[in-house]
Amino acid sequence: MPIGKARKCTKKMKTISRCVDKIQMNFAILGSSHSGKTSLVKRFLCGSFSDEYNPTSMDVFEEHYRLDATDVGVSYQIFDITGSDDFPAMRQLAINSAETFVIVYAVNDRKSFEDAKKVKMEILKTKGRGEVPILLVANKCDVDQENHVVSSEEGRMLAKHWGCQFAETSAKISQNIDNLFTEPMIMILKQKYPELATFGCDNGALAIATR
Repeated sequence: MPIGKARKCTKKMKTISRCVDKIQMNFAILGSSHSGKTSLVKRFLCGSFSDEYNPTSMDVFEEHYRLDATDVGVSYQIFDITGSDDFPAMRQLAINSAETFVIVYAVNDRKSFEDAKKVKMEILKTKGRGEVPILLVANKCDVDQENHVVSSEEGRMLAKHWGCQFAETSAKISQNIDNLFTEPMIMILKQKYPELATFGCDNGALAIATR
């Protein structure tokens, strides 16, 4: 049975290596309701943003990429997982299926920051306590500074404690959107195909370039 609607918003084709034929990867984006995680996905894939809030149960977005100067493609799915506890079986299935995780909180919502810690524990409980690629994301950085209740330093310190990468984003003004979604892909590629590090490199990182 499908775990959600498969969507495809084609904004761009990005480019993977002749040393492999084709790569399929899955990653999940999780966070509290109103953290803006779905808006981040739609901004990246569709180039659009809306202030209207539509609760998510589970959406599966599909996209296709290539790595620079190669002809072999990457297909991946983004599991946009509900921020509520209403669908525990669906959440567990998506977490089990994902290879890397984007955990989102809103800088103007302290509860979403605390919930991010619970999400991390849920992932470790499901996947085991081995190495799990995670990107911690501070979203809604466009809101007035006086409304920030979680500082950049708090976010960075939590990411350092977790041993994961950290990003500050805004779906509304399209801040750091491309990096937000290409970094998890790069983490998977480096983990599964270390030989790809010799292709399309930019300052030591795999380059995923828009054409």
